[in-house]
Amino acid sequence: MAFCYILVDEQAGRWSAADENAVVNTIRQTSSWLMQEVGKKNVTLNIRNFVFRSKSDVHVDLGMSNAWVKQVMQNTKYASITELRNHFKNEKRFDDVAVIFLFRYEERSFASRQVALGEGEEYATVFYGEKCNTFIHEICHLYGACDLYYTDFVKEKVRRYLGGSIMCSNVLYVDDVTAYVIGWQKELTDMAKAFLQETMHITEAEWYAALVCYSMLPVINIRENFGMASRKVRVC
Repeated sequence: MAFCYILVDEQAGRWSAADENAVVNTIRQTSSWLMQEVGKKNVTLNIRNFVFRSKSDVHVDLGMSNAWVKQVMQNTKYASITELRNHFKNEKRFDDVAVIFLFRYEERSFASRQVALGEGEEYATVFYGEKCNTFIHEICHLYGACDLYYTDFVKEKVRRYLGGSIMCSNVLYVDDVTAYVIGWQKELTDMAKAFLQETMHITEAEWYAALVCYSMLPVINIRENFGMASRKVRVC
């Protein structure tokens, strides 16, 4: 499995050598923790990390259309996430590829899908200063995990039946529901089933209303004239 991290070097935040070294340490901690944790469930997971740079002379505005993703990718050695994934799968022979964008300023991290570009590719976006628990949370989203913090009712059931969760708070723990969803275990435990039974009555409208309260992303305002891309890649 390849985790491809893209350091977005742009007007709002430049990555210094010290910044890059610090985030690489977090990247290594993230992969080490994931491989160790899944090993407890007798599942083997081999992760290799790759770090690229995407350099721009202007600010990269984020928004719901996700058009910025294509702009950022074109300042790497790959034209799109699809091209990157195909290269790692077909030429480097990785079974799976996760793409994580890293920005050098503080904001709310998120995972999303390139619906606007018609590619259907998922990616995560993590911002400066985040610890490995945030990296893990967003990466779990890429494999189907859901947020479990949108209502107080759900959070209470997470504590009661699941003993906490990386998808609910900052604890470094993958609960049984999340482990099942992301493929770490083949069956739901009795406590996981009880959690789902207790929360199955929540309507889509209730869930969405809570989601809106937590996820207010800025309106997109894409600018052009990106700078030349750096062609360097760091393996860590």
